[in-house]
Amino acid sequence: MTMPDPSLQPDAVTAFLATAPPFDRLSPADLAELAAAGRVALYLEGETIADPDALEPVVCCIQRGGVVFVGSGQDGPGLLDARGEGECFGLAGALPGCPDGCRVAAAADTFLVRLPGSVFAAVAGRNPQVGAYFDNCLARQVCRTSAEGTGTAGTADTADTADGDYLFTRQAGEVASRGVVGVVRGTDLRQTARIMEEATVGSVVVREASGTVIGIVTDRDLRRAVARGLGLSAAVETLMSAPVAAIDAATPCFEALSRMTESGFRHLLVTIDGE
Repeated sequence: MTMPDPSLQPDAVTAFLATAPPFDRLSPADLAELAAAGRVALYLEGETIADPDALEPVVCCIQRGGVVFVGSGQDGPGLLDARGEGECFGLAGALPGCPDGCRVAAAADTFLVRLPGSVFAAVAGRNPQVGAYFDNCLARQVCRTSAEGTGTAGTADTADTADGDYLFTRQAGEVASRGVVGVVRGTDLRQTARIMEEATVGSVVVREASGTVIGIVTDRDLRRAVARGLGLSAAVETLMSAPVAAIDAATPCFEALSRMTESGFRHLLVTIDGE
């Protein structure tokens, strides 16, 4: 019995590309051609997506998650650039993307739509607006393919930035989620998960009764707790990470992302005057 390739999901690829500029302007036939050749790939946080010697030309669109480009300088690995949800990059010359000598890695658990370079080039050749779109956005160092006007902070910030390079021009306080959701010490994991679900957040801070922040718990922590068989009646502080990494609101986004990448965590508490 032949099992279907789980990476072949033309319906999912079509649904994603059909709402993502510039692919949303393609004819049904061209869209179907890309979707049939595309592959959906999952990379876990920290996993290498491509090494510097990647040979296969591929255009990658980030459906969910994010990636970082890590170089190997004299002082060790360093963050060169990053891409988030709805952005594209190229491998092996399919599009300018990773600078020479860098490694592409998943900054979080990441789903990529991988489009073969040859198929992408053929479709772009028939649709000049596709090539023009990528020339323009790459010149601004951003290739965001999520539809404009979705109301996400990332999209709004990029649209408001003249040069499009929001990682360098925006500060952490400008993009931080407002209204920190927290639980008090002693709250069990079941209630913690319920609070996160109701608030639609991926993390909560843990506080003393006095209000002092003593730790943080993320949705990933909860998944790991379930996988290890930790009882849901356990107190949240048995799972929290402490102390909580914090950064001043005036810190540039690029510096904040660099710190998160180098330290291996995905959340930062943003403070103003230490609060």
